Amino acid sequence: MKKQPSLLVIQWNYTDYIGEIDMKLFISSLVRGMAQMEKIALWVDQKQETGLGVELIAFTHDEVYWDRLKRLLSKLSCPLTFHGPYINVEATSPKGTLEYSHLIDSYCRVCSLAAEYHVNHIVFHYIYPHCRHFNLHSVCYL
Repeated sequence: MKKQPSLLVIQWNYTDYIGEIDMKLFISSLVRGMAQMEKIALWVDQKQETGLGVELIAFTHDEVYWDRLKRLLSKLSCPLTFHGPYINVEATSPKGTLEYSHLIDSYCRVCSLAAEYHVNHIVFHYIYPHCRHFNLHSVCYL
């Protein structure tokens, strides 16, 4: 069985590299997999380093996970960002379709949670598996 790397891998002082820039480094909670989201998030939080935060996955398709995320958020004080929903969410869904309504509902739900916990950034992930070359502006109806 392959041993997972220790959370102590991040020992370098990243502030030496970014200087006085108002920049944040977000560690994805996926670093240790979904099952250990709390472990990585609480580890980042206990560091209490300026500019170090965690990116949490804001999936909306699983109510058990959503409740788990909300419980974790109440324990964190570090900077946060959300990885937006993309499971069963299609950005190219035409307006007026059920898929489009689901896309908008999912992002509204994530935006409400972000407002509640002062999360200022949501990463929009776009997955379009059926086309190799496309122009996002011509296919996205948001």
